Amino acid sequence: MTIAEWLEVASYAVTVVGLPFAVWVFYSERRKEFENEEEAYQHLADT
Repeated sequence: MTIAEWLEVASYAVTVVGLPFAVWVFYSERRKEFENEEEAYQHLADT
């Protein structure tokens, strides 16, 4: 395999593995933000 073919295979691997991982990280961070906001609103409601 030439270097160009290796780079092409590597780009496919990054797409197949990296994209779902990025989506998972995005949604997990979004969920954490939502939980923190809920906790903040609860603290405000308690006072």
